[in-house]
Amino acid sequence: NVTAIAYLEEYKDPQGRGNYSGLKAFYRSSVSSPDEVLDANEIETIRKFTVMLNNELKAQATSMGFALTDAELLFNDIKENGRPIKSSSGWSPGNAGVNWPLPGKPGVFGLDGVHPNLYGHAVMANELIKSINSRYNLNIPQVNEYNAWYNDSLNRNPVDLKNFLTNSIIGQVISWIIGIFT
Repeated sequence: NVTAIAYLEEYKDPQGRGNYSGLKAFYRSSVSSPDEVLDANEIETIRKFTVMLNNELKAQATSMGFALTDAELLFNDIKENGRPIKSSSGWSPGNAGVNWPLPGKPGVFGLDGVHPNLYGHAVMANELIKSINSRYNLNIPQVNEYNAWYNDSLNRNPVDLKNFLTNSIIGQVISWIIGIFT
């Protein structure tokens, strides 16, 4: 689900141009070309392809008797509900979302907004383990998600990358350079 990654964010063109509105890269403060945004038609094309691909994966896994984890379902659930992070003593830094970690807001993605961070990999590993255990009647122990969060320096000392890229001179220069080459 392209809307469930931290790299993209909603953008509404202030001039009301429909093909300039949709999902844009988080580091862009504005859009100067329709090529810099996924419009509603492009998002729908991606959604349809994703549904087709996921249906094929499910059909193949079922026909071959393989375990399957629905990553789209997992990340959609995290997007809608968050994922609780709790230590063995019950302490919690909060629920993780489909974002990179921000102060007071844990996340499952790294700073690129696409790939999982250490905690996100632990979450995915546990979902894979659940599917494998269920399908093959195994008892593979799960990864300690709290420990993964705790040992993930990005979650423990989060950087508000968007704020840095938008509000600091160095960040604005980096954004400008990225804009030139993308």
